[in-house]
Amino acid sequence: MEEPQPHILKLVLAGMRHHTDSLHVQLVASACVFNLTVQELVLGMPLRLLGDVVQQLLTAMKNFPNHEQLQKNCLLTLCSDHILQVVPFDRYEAAKLIMMLLGNHEDQTVQRMAVAVVSILVSKLSTEEISELGAEAFIMKQLLSIVQQKASLGVVDSTLKFALSALWNLTDETPTACRHFIQCQGIELYMELLESYYSESSVQQKLLGLLNNVAEVEELRMELMSEDLVEHIVSLLINPVVEVDVIYFAGGILAHLVSVRGPVWSLDAELHSTVQEKLVSVCVCVSECVSPQYCNMLQSEGGTDILRVLSSHPDTHSDVKCLTENILKILERNLHPANCDALSVLNKAG
Repeated sequence: MEEPQPHILKLVLAGMRHHTDSLHVQLVASACVFNLTVQELVLGMPLRLLGDVVQQLLTAMKNFPNHEQLQKNCLLTLCSDHILQVVPFDRYEAAKLIMMLLGNHEDQTVQRMAVAVVSILVSKLSTEEISELGAEAFIMKQLLSIVQQKASLGVVDSTLKFALSALWNLTDETPTACRHFIQCQGIELYMELLESYYSESSVQQKLLGLLNNVAEVEELRMELMSEDLVEHIVSLLINPVVEVDVIYFAGGILAHLVSVRGPVWSLDAELHSTVQEKLVSVCVCVSECVSPQYCNMLQSEGGTDILRVLSSHPDTHSDVKCLTENILKILERNLHPANCDALSVLNKAG
């Protein structure tokens, strides 16, 4: 089949709607849907028709939760960037349903597709929808269980990465989800993963991203006050071969823990000083060594205004003042290179 056949897809959809209780019809029809929407064919289908088809597939999955082949057929169709990103359907209900069904199946193919679909769906939800989904404790348990399974085998595959991404997104600005994560022994699991996947930067970034979400919740910071965890994060912060995205989240966690807001530092005082010193060093390093991405971020988040206040305040410690002035110069070079070039020429001419 070389051309999209929307008229045939409409007929298949009609059959699915008229025989929702027939496993045989749903099984054959879901296979037809996949073949009619595979690869480039899906791009030629009307979006509204695709939206109706997706809702019908989800209904079939709900009606026959224990039939593995039907679940596979439906997930095969859903594993499409075009469908997940563009087609109109209830992504919140879809993510919730697929997570509920995931507990019924141990098949690795079903698991891989389901986790991939959920991860992408969660990334498309609104903050309110993520909060509602994150409030479902069973979802946190399910995803952490998958991560635990993969970690016990020591593998790094798409299922592990998608599960970690989904967990990261679910806890973003969602204190309830962060609490569920802690209650499900997520911190203990993530501490193990930080050590066992030390050389996997893509995994480290996802682990630290979630822990940073936890650290953003003031009343939960005490849960991260573990000497082993803090020392490990410091080691990532100062490791010269660690990627900058890992450093960014490692620094974020530590900055929250030493912040004057939230719980009082409960660990060794010397470790507190070490964390502060390393954070200062990495501020300069990241500002100097990376692309303007983080400089733009610092400016857009109001960081440059804070630095200017620190630099000009009469009570600012001389070391801190020197640091802030250095960072401001680095920001100026990255954000306004033309101005710096012109100034350099004038200085040389003088």
